[in-house]
Amino acid sequence: MGYPRLGGEGGKGGDVWVVAHNRMTLKQLKDKYPQKRFVAGEGANSRVSALKGSKGKDCEIPVPVGVSVTDENGKIIGELNKEKDRLLVAEGGLGGKLLTNFLPLKGQKRVIHLDLKLIADIGLVGFPNAGKSSLLSKISHAKPAIADYAFTTIKPELGKIMYSDFKQISVADLPGLIEGAHMNKGMGHKFLKHIERTKQLLFVVDISGFQLSSQTHYRTAFETIILLSKELELYKEELHTKPALLAVNKMDLPDAQGKFHVLMNQLQNPKGKPVHSFSASLMNIYFCFIDYAKTFDCVDHNKLWNILKEMGILDHLTCLLRNLYAGQEVTVRTGHGTTDWFQIGKGVRQGCILSPCLFNFYAEYIMRNAELEEAQGGIKIARRNINNLRYADDTTLMAESEELKSLLMKVKEGSEKVGLKLSIQKTKIMASGPVTSWQIDGEIVSDFIFLGSKITADGDCSHELKRCLFFGSKVMTNLDSILKSRDITLPTKVRLVKSMVFPVVMYGCESWTIKKAERGRIDASELWCEKTFESPLDCKEIQPVHPKGDQSWVFIGRTDVEAETPILWPPDAKS
Repeated sequence: MGYPRLGGEGGKGGDVWVVAHNRMTLKQLKDKYPQKRFVAGEGANSRVSALKGSKGKDCEIPVPVGVSVTDENGKIIGELNKEKDRLLVAEGGLGGKLLTNFLPLKGQKRVIHLDLKLIADIGLVGFPNAGKSSLLSKISHAKPAIADYAFTTIKPELGKIMYSDFKQISVADLPGLIEGAHMNKGMGHKFLKHIERTKQLLFVVDISGFQLSSQTHYRTAFETIILLSKELELYKEELHTKPALLAVNKMDLPDAQGKFHVLMNQLQNPKGKPVHSFSASLMNIYFCFIDYAKTFDCVDHNKLWNILKEMGILDHLTCLLRNLYAGQEVTVRTGHGTTDWFQIGKGVRQGCILSPCLFNFYAEYIMRNAELEEAQGGIKIARRNINNLRYADDTTLMAESEELKSLLMKVKEGSEKVGLKLSIQKTKIMASGPVTSWQIDGEIVSDFIFLGSKITADGDCSHELKRCLFFGSKVMTNLDSILKSRDITLPTKVRLVKSMVFPVVMYGCESWTIKKAERGRIDASELWCEKTFESPLDCKEIQPVHPKGDQSWVFIGRTDVEAETPILWPPDAKS
């Protein structure tokens, strides 16, 4: 208030400022100021000792960096993009003076909205249910909501990847986009605004495509990439200039590999441009590799005929098999001669092509009686619960948790009812997660040879790849004299390599995940094979001698230490 007698002026009211702080969050602001009302200080009255009243104390609202401030009508007041950025949101009233009849004016009243635009190094962009939240939960400590329906993520989730050298990368799981998001369809602008503040984009695409509902069109993986790119460009053209990566998700689904090759052809992916395929559904898996004691010798004939009947095998086929095994007699050779001939009632013939099929019926009967199909334990693959894999007498049980024990007990009880016993010494347990005191009989191993392939608890395929390359090199070495023979034509040598070496190297390659180190080993092995394939008749050994003075040499070998000896080739040479 002013002082009319001496012409004194009252102090101006304090202003309300919004100030950016790096360590502040909107949640902290809400918890600290639950009333959500901020008032600046009043200006001091004019006095005889101080005719000019002092200004009222300003009110500062701490907010996180990246906040956009709008008024109640949605008009943007400003943005705070750096530490200590300040924005005036409400101005204090003037103090009393001659122009105001020495009466103070009221300060500005405002309702403002604080809207945080997320700042992250990488933003996960994709259509709903593409697997963005699952990916974030596996690469960081974030725990976003994950469910099998669209729009699980409504608000952005931020996770941090911590490295051993204390470097950090922040990854933002952004809500799913839909067609027409650039026109604000389906809260499009609310979701798209977060993309503006990410330094780099990672497009997460479902290999099986996307369909929001039965009323919308189905989009293939290639079409979703095009649509996502177009939505960003139509919303803001500058978004199209951001660095972007593509990750193809859900590669564990059926026919995923075939669809992936189609996608690569559609993208016309140039050599050297990486497209990462992955499955974000990483989980702890517990395996039990069952081994039966004297498997084929313990098949009871009478029980086998009953099982075949229960399994729906026609009577005349069962009768044919019974006649094949009826009246069989054997003798046992000992150190004192042979025993008398006697009839047998157990076992299937070794080497007979029907024996594996008969045992498969036997094993199928065990699994059905063990009620494994109704069991809760198992691994969800393509929305199916799988808890056992069988090939002849090789049986594997699997589960995501220690429910493996209950599965094993059911199989053990079912096997004993038909005369089969588990070999505890040869039964192996392999776990990718922690093992507590679950008391399962069997040796715990970190790797196992299953159907000719080496699988490891950590899922790393590099061990199996090295193993296949080693076996392939042994076969190649055994063919050395043939490959260097001048009496065999080159086409015949090529056929020999393709029919004898390639199948060994490529066995089980469908399950490999090729990384940079593995690619180096494969390339080095190819170079070695080419070098071995060349006989003395074809070319001479390449020597590291410069043909033209000080001309530099080009290294065309591998850079990793595990590769073969580097091969030097003159730049102008024709390979």
